[in-house]
Amino acid sequence: MSELSSMITVTGIEETLEKLSQEIKKIQGRTLKGLIHAATYIDRQSMKNAPRLTGNLAASHAIILYTGPLKPTPRFKGEAAEKIGASYSLMSAESLSDVQTDKLEGQDSVIVGVGAYYAIFVHEKHASRPKFLERAIKEGQTIILEYIRKEARFA
Repeated sequence: MSELSSMITVTGIEETLEKLSQEIKKIQGRTLKGLIHAATYIDRQSMKNAPRLTGNLAASHAIILYTGPLKPTPRFKGEAAEKIGASYSLMSAESLSDVQTDKLEGQDSVIVGVGAYYAIFVHEKHASRPKFLERAIKEGQTIILEYIRKEARFA
């Protein structure tokens, strides 16, 4: 955990994720392909919502599958590039561990995350564009669920 994240109280995203998760669980025959399509949509929308200064915040978005990252590791720019790269790697490793646990329990899962060490601060406190990831999920929930339904296999 970075020094920034220990100073921030995260609000709203847990409830948003729980609501989405409950709806996803209702979809019978959901597939990894559908989850990947949904995660890609969330990733793209979140990057559009994210504020831009150097592009590192948007570049640090990741989609993690039980097999590893879906996208290649980005190249970060500027003075903080090394620190952002390290926090991105840590987020990727922790997320991969989580989805591997889900896979062992028989559940396919994906994680959409943001690896920049300052991402939580910007997400919660940015003056003009806060909640970029949470907004992507809330505003796109119908589309997200449709991606998953569309790829579901029915026995």
